[in-house]
Amino acid sequence: MQDPAIADELARVRALAKGLHIDRTPALVVGDIVIAQLVDMASLQRLLADARSKRAGSRAGQHL
Repeated sequence: MQDPAIADELARVRALAKGLHIDRTPALVVGDIVIAQLVDMASLQRLLADARSKRAGSRAGQHL
């Protein structure tokens, strides 16, 4: 890690993880949920679908 840009990026990612209370891998953020453990495919697909539907619902009524 002699490249300062790499060290800076790692520090930025560590700070973000700390702010989200992520202290292990694997970790995912799906919508407003932090998942800090291994998740099976069916559960992940359900979480993604829920997050997408919430996002679509929050956009209802908005005009471009």
